[in-house]
Amino acid sequence: MNTKHWVIAQMETRKPEIMVRIMLCLILILVFGSTEIQAEQEYIFVGMENYPPFNIIDDQGQLTGLDIEIVKKAAKVAGVRLKIKLYPWGRALDLVRHGDVAGVFNCGKKPEREAFLLYPEIPIRYVAFAFFVNEHVKGKIERIKDIGNQEVGVVRDYFVSKEFNDDPAIEKYYAVDMKQLFLQVAGNRRKIAVHSWIAGAYEIKRLGIKKLRAFLYKDAPTYPSYLAFSKASPQGKEAYEKFSLSLKQLEKEGFIDKIYQKYSRF
Repeated sequence: MNTKHWVIAQMETRKPEIMVRIMLCLILILVFGSTEIQAEQEYIFVGMENYPPFNIIDDQGQLTGLDIEIVKKAAKVAGVRLKIKLYPWGRALDLVRHGDVAGVFNCGKKPEREAFLLYPEIPIRYVAFAFFVNEHVKGKIERIKDIGNQEVGVVRDYFVSKEFNDDPAIEKYYAVDMKQLFLQVAGNRRKIAVHSWIAGAYEIKRLGIKKLRAFLYKDAPTYPSYLAFSKASPQGKEAYEKFSLSLKQLEKEGFIDKIYQKYSRF
């Protein structure tokens, strides 16, 4: 038997073994190929621009902030890549409503939003309100009745609670922004201001103001803020499932509370 005939005979004899090896190779390609695709999965999430301390662009042009730190960590735990874009709030909601992006953060839960959004069990944070007072105020200011006849500062068009905003008996002064609000209290032009606890604490720290105290506004509702997912996006349900698990893990490990505390001190 010449060499050619011997090779053909060997191939015929080992044909089942060769076919098995080919099938194994194909299976490995499919398995590892799909794993690689999954590892490369990328989601686009949107949030509200100009919203410190929740969304901040630092001096190096990098995105950071309370909400962004938690969202980035949740993506890392979920094993996915993430692209974050910031827009005016109305534009961000339109993008997630139409399924152009997978998710949106800085998002409160409202019935009209539940029509197009999936909300996980775990929120990113809670929005609480506080009274900020200077050293000339004695005692605690925790409820409307504690104010007495003193003026209370609030940013114009800023909603605190129905009790506060709708009460004509409360003498209010209106500031154009947080900076003006807290500088007036620090300079004793006013003694009391009311604002979001975290946003207020961040602004006071940024301005370098000392000797202000904060008291939780106990009668104001506390609102959860979520990373929510688009029902219209092809990636929405998958992202909802992955991030629901990763957010639960971060809460269990204490990471969410750690970041919350980081931004709420002043």
